Amino acid sequence: MAEKLISKKELLEKYGISYGALYRWKRKGLIPEEWFIKKSTVTGQETFFPEALICERMERIRSKRMTFHWMSFRAGFTAKRKRKRFCIFERHSVRKNSI
Repeated sequence: MAEKLISKKELLEKYGISYGALYRWKRKGLIPEEWFIKKSTVTGQETFFPEALICERMERIRSKRMTFHWMSFRAGFTAKRKRKRFCIFERHSVRKNSI
């Protein structure tokens, strides 16, 4: 069975985010590169995403984006951590946590 896809346009409208925010989260590692699927359509080339994966991720980002700094976000989304220590920024305080 084929995986259900959602277009970039539908995703942006559904979550009320900008094109810039989506690609900023991609650059910061919050959304994996392999989720950006380019496909030819009658109007040209469009970007699609695996709907179940991207919608779950968007909900997580949206629910936490005002609370945490993006570095701590990324640590929660990546399976493999390269650094042994990182900082979590919450409002004006800084704490160092060991992983």
